[in-house]
Amino acid sequence: MGNSEQILAAELSAPNVTGGEVLHNLLKLTRKKINDILTDGAYDIR
Repeated sequence: MGNSEQILAAELSAPNVTGGEVLHNLLKLTRKKINDILTDGAYDIR
């Protein structure tokens, strides 16, 4: 199987919720091996 760029899971969250807080649940929804995760970085915690 070749590489594909697909959205496997997405979540709309409140402004006070970070991507890291929802990542675990999103990964559980995919049930597939994931090589890379791309995010917009807008709400990253430093």
